[in-house]
Formats: sequence, C-alpha cells, structure tokens
Amino acid sequence: MGILVADFITVGTILGMALIPNISIYIRKILFNGALYFISVVLFFFLGNGGPGMLYLLAVTIFVVLSMDRIYGFIVFGFNTLICIVFGFFIHFQMLDLVISTQYKLDVWIAVSSNLIFLSGTAVLLIPHLHKGLQTSFDEQSVLRDELKKSIQLIQHSEQKFKALVQDGFDLIAVLDAEAKYTYVAPTVKSVLGFDPEQLVGTHVYDQIHPDDQERVAASLSYIDYEEQIDVAPFRFRNNDGNWQWIESTVTNMLDNPAVEGFVANSQDVTDQITYQKELEVSLKEKETLLAEIHHRVKNNLAIITSMMELQSMESGDHELQRSLRIAQQRIQTIATIHELLYSAESLSFIDFGENITKLAQSLENIYTEGKAITLEIDVDYVPMNINQAIPCALMVNEVLTNAYKHAFNEQEEGHIGIKLWEEEDMVLLSIMDDGVGLNKKVDQEKTTSIGMTLINLLKQQLEAELKFTNRNGTHFELRFKKADLVESKNGFI
Repeated sequence: MGILVADFITVGTILGMALIPNISIYIRKILFNGALYFISVVLFFFLGNGGPGMLYLLAVTIFVVLSMDRIYGFIVFGFNTLICIVFGFFIHFQMLDLVISTQYKLDVWIAVSSNLIFLSGTAVLLIPHLHKGLQTSFDEQSVLRDELKKSIQLIQHSEQKFKALVQDGFDLIAVLDAEAKYTYVAPTVKSVLGFDPEQLVGTHVYDQIHPDDQERVAASLSYIDYEEQIDVAPFRFRNNDGNWQWIESTVTNMLDNPAVEGFVANSQDVTDQITYQKELEVSLKEKETLLAEIHHRVKNNLAIITSMMELQSMESGDHELQRSLRIAQQRIQTIATIHELLYSAESLSFIDFGENITKLAQSLENIYTEGKAITLEIDVDYVPMNINQAIPCALMVNEVLTNAYKHAFNEQEEGHIGIKLWEEEDMVLLSIMDDGVGLNKKVDQEKTTSIGMTLINLLKQQLEAELKFTNRNGTHFELRFKKADLVESKNGFI
C-alpha cells in the first residue's frame, strides 16, 4: 500500500508538471528529478535490495546530466552519495525496522552502494563528453549536409551555365586533342556551320580550313605550347554546304585539366564583319584614288594657269604687269606645291607643313637671291596640318618671304633670313625674321592697301590667328594659331 501511494504521488507530480501551463522548463526538470528521488527512497524503505531504488538513483543521475548543466550532475552525485551514507547509518545502528535493515549488513550495503556511487560518478564525468562529442558530430553532419546541398546547387548552376554558354549560346565551343582533332563539339555548330557535332568529332581541324589559311593558323597554334591562351586571327572555314565562312578563335591550353585534357577553342562567325571590312577597304581605296586624281588635276590645272600667265607676261611690254603676273604665279605655285605634297603623301587628309615650308623657302631662294649673299636658315619640326590650314598658312609664308627678299636687302649685299616652325600643345607657332632694313614705322599693317598685306590680313582671319610684325634689327614676323583636327573639313582653299 505504501508503494502504491508513493506511485500515485510520483505519477501525479509528473502529470501535473506536464499539464499545468506557465511552468518554466527549469521547474519542470526540478519536479521530475524530485519525483524520481522520492520514489527511489520509498523503494529503499519498502523493498530493500529486491526493489529498483538504486536503479532510479542512477536514472536520475543520467537524466540530470543529459538535460541540465554539468554542475547539477555533481549535485546529484552528492545527493546519491548522501542517501547511501544515511541508509548505511540507519542499517548500522538499526534505527529503522525496515526491510533494508533486515536484508543488509553494513559491509554488504557499502559494497552495493559503492557501485551506485561509482556509476553515478562515471556518468557525471563521461556522459557530458560523450554527449558533447555526439552533439559535435550532429553539428558537423548538419554543416556537411548544408555544404553538400550548396555544392549540389553550385553544380546545378554550373551545369545550367554550361548549357546556356556552350549548348544554347552563339559561340562555337570545341575541344581539340594534342593532334588537333576534335574530341567535343558544342551543339551550336549546327546553327553556326550547319554541321551535326558527330560529323566533326574525330576529324582534324585542318580538314575544314582553307588551304591558303592553314599555314597561318598552324603558326598561331604553335604558340599554344608556351602560352596559356592565344588568339587566332580570322580564317576561312568550310561549312556543311561547302561554302567558306570567316571564323576567329581563342584557344586555351587545358591539357593539364583532367576534366578536359585538350585545347578549348572558342570561335565566332565573323563573316559579316570581314565582308563589311573588305567593302570599306575597297570603297576607301576608290576614294583615295579619286582624291589623289583630283589633287593631281588641280596641280596640273594650276600649272597650266601659271604657264598661261608666263606667256601673257612674255607677250606684254608692260613691266608693271609682268611684275604683277610673276607675283601671282608664285602664289599659285605655292598652292600647287601643297597639292603636290598631298598627291605624293600616304595620307590625303594632311601634309607635313614643315616639309612644305622648306620646299617653298628653297624655291623662293632660287628665284630672288641672284647677285646677293643672303643665307637661309630653316629650323622646322614635323607639324602635320590639314589642307584647310596648310594653304592659307603657306600663302602667308610666301608673302612674307617674298617681301623680305624683294625689299629687306635693297641697301645691302649680304643678309640672313631665319624660319622656325614648332608646336606647343595644340598651338602652331611660326617665326620668320630677317636682318634687313626693317619695316617703315609709318606702315599700319591693319590699314595698308597693298595687295600683299591685304592678303595676309585675310589669311590671318581665315586661320583665326594672332599676327605680329616687329622691328628687331630687321623685320620679325610672328604667327600663332590653334591647330585644327587633321580630318576636319571646312570651306576654304582646295
């Protein structure tokens, strides 16, 4: 009856602990362990060594160690030890007339209870480590499951990318072995070249390359042994219809990659680009030929005009008219010289103005230095200039040099003329100086009515230039203007 009452009390406590709401988990654990202790002690009283009292004490120890902090395990171990000592005290002094007192002697009780204490201590010391190891294993397995899941997702994404880039893309992806034979060809070959992949696998890459391009492609591929990746310039490749298409490729050396063990060729069809480029080249060549012919004809027409003016000069007895015609001839010759330079140059959009000035100055030197020792010093840099600026600038040089040769040295037999041309950032600077008599101080270069000075002022406006004449032991001409784009086209001298 006592055991039955104890069982009802224990079961009632556990059910109340489980069913009554608003009880913290900590209180539930305390009540549960207390109920186990209660039934254990009751079993000791009424059943002695015939009951499971010690088993309940060991169960309390294991439950506390697994469900609560480790410190509570040591407390339970202490309680178990205390219970064993108290019951030993009762047995030794026969203070309780219970079953346990009649069944046990002190030495037997000590031997039996020491096993409980030993097992409790072992559980307190080892189970937390075992539990921690198991928990670590569970955590590691959970982490491994997460990593495996992520790896599977990455593989799936990689497969999707591979399919999007290789199978469903626009580029032709192929793998070649060390002998340049196809081991894999992407399905895109069907849309690019009209082949089924199986038609090319096992064939040699040179079987479909144009004979005239094979040597060049082979030369490019020879570098793949030394470089990880090479670019192969466009070459002709025969498609499934027997026609030639232009293909350009990037080849990557992946022989050391066990998943590939070959050369990966990423190719694109550039037939439209090559065709368009060739059409542009033909069109450009035609335009260059036409432009060169125009310059040639302009030069010839200017030469005809010069010859006609020479004939007119010879027929005329008017010395003033002859002088004017010679001046006009020189101006026309200046323009013809520029067209001659353009006709002979690689580019028809600009000329080397330094070379133009040199030829112009040497031509004037041959005309005007007869009978006088006038030295000419030329220091010009390479200054490329488009024709819209070259012609007005050359005409200004012609006017200044002609004026210097004709007027600066009337009172002397010797003289010096220096010409300098250079660039500073986007500005062109031109300097012409002589050591002659200098300018008449009464001459106003902006208001003079002479043809030469009027022409110079008009050309200065066309160039949007800064112009300055100064007397500095002779005459010093300085010109400064912003250099235009070499391919710029404006209305001007042509």
